[in-house]
Amino acid sequence: QRNMQTILSLISQKKITPEKLVTHTFQFSDVLQAYELLTGKKDEPYLGIVLEYPDSEKQQSSIELKKIQKENKIELALIGAGNFSQSVALPALSKQDVGFNTIVDYDTSIGNHIGKKFGFSKVSSSLQDVLNNKDINTVMITTPHNTHAKLVTECLKAKKNVFVEKPLAMNEQELEDIKKEYENSNKLILVGFNRRFSTHAKKIREFMKEAGTPMVMNYIINAGAIPPEHWTQNLEVGGGRIIGEVCHFVDFMQYISGSNPTHVYAVSIDTDNILYKNDDSVQFTLKFKDGSVGCITYHAVGDRSLPKEYFEVSAGTKTAKMYNFYRTELYHDGKKSKFASKGQDKGFIKEYTQFFDAIKKGKESPVSFSEIYASTLATIRAVESIKTGLALGI
Repeated sequence: QRNMQTILSLISQKKITPEKLVTHTFQFSDVLQAYELLTGKKDEPYLGIVLEYPDSEKQQSSIELKKIQKENKIELALIGAGNFSQSVALPALSKQDVGFNTIVDYDTSIGNHIGKKFGFSKVSSSLQDVLNNKDINTVMITTPHNTHAKLVTECLKAKKNVFVEKPLAMNEQELEDIKKEYENSNKLILVGFNRRFSTHAKKIREFMKEAGTPMVMNYIINAGAIPPEHWTQNLEVGGGRIIGEVCHFVDFMQYISGSNPTHVYAVSIDTDNILYKNDDSVQFTLKFKDGSVGCITYHAVGDRSLPKEYFEVSAGTKTAKMYNFYRTELYHDGKKSKFASKGQDKGFIKEYTQFFDAIKKGKESPVSFSEIYASTLATIRAVESIKTGLALGI
């Protein structure tokens, strides 16, 4: 009625002639434009509005194309929106070709904030929203350590690829449960052992190839003290620092040697100082299948102004030294070469890139499950070794 009154008024004022009036045609996907014309929001006279629906063949091909595209794309769910996710994982993930589908956190206010910041399609406080969503093919888990094993098994049961921050499990029963579910799932799993993906690690491994003897490795970690009340120190929640962090360095030695550990012997300091926990300052001796040996010195004592990590490996007539993932020195036949990265390169971006690439191309995980299993079991057995004073098989 409003449109007809406008037309008659314009004709009477000779501002428009009848032959100038047209019927407007819109595709159904542009229905909002038609609505603006109909309600007068768009001030333009018309005789009629026609909506065109796509024919069935075009509509069907469009649906199939979208389906094909989605199968070749990572649709990611993130479980846990804590400090690590916000400061490390999500900035690195933003550089990847992945769809941010759903973010899950029990604190919905944090979930909403992070979800909007990084462009997630959905925010939820329920794991079921991830497990029941068939569009989601990959899940990243960055929750407290005691939740990892259960979340991993649930996601594998739901046929999702899984990336979980370390540790994979806190005890042998959890590890065996994951192994069983992994073998039934036909999906990829990767634990956040990012250091092996560093350019420094790659250069050392290539340099040490064909050295002629097994390797002798030393890794020193100046970790610094963490208050006893911190959640990672709670054995029921965080599992302690051996379970929660030393697994990183076992994996690094696995990568450099190209061999899995077979035995571990571990000792810790004994102190009455209430500011330090005994198990925060430990030494591991590891024996590897290829005959290599490694010593990990992880300590909370000492001066924290010193660099955190130093690694050294020797075999045959070769030696490599790595300084906190900034600088690497390679020695062979009396000659020295150097490599320095522009910044600290701990391998986060390469880790994500290789994992997602494996999913897209149907390849194996960049780290085999046997390696992940061995490094996790080695740290679990190391805790037992400290208690018993025995060298234990892996």
